[in-house]
Amino acid sequence: MILAYLKLRKRSLAPLLDANGWAINGRAAINIRFGKTLTLLATLPAGASVSLFDPFAAKRVPYLQYMLFLTLLAGVAIYSIWRVGLLPWPF
Repeated sequence: MILAYLKLRKRSLAPLLDANGWAINGRAAINIRFGKTLTLLATLPAGASVSLFDPFAAKRVPYLQYMLFLTLLAGVAIYSIWRVGLLPWPF
């Protein structure tokens, strides 16, 4: 980290590019104007909108719906068995 700090003090972009896997042969110097451009905050173009929906987010498992379905299915099965007469009611 000290070496990278010293290189960046010389305003060289080479250590950052090397750390990210970009091989460069020369010294990539950063002048004041280019450094200012790198530190500006990005703005959206006119007419663009931001969507906060993440299509790659982990999908949630609907446990409540599964439990409700299984309870309903068990109820129908018990009622069917009772209706046929295989299950004496009340116990």
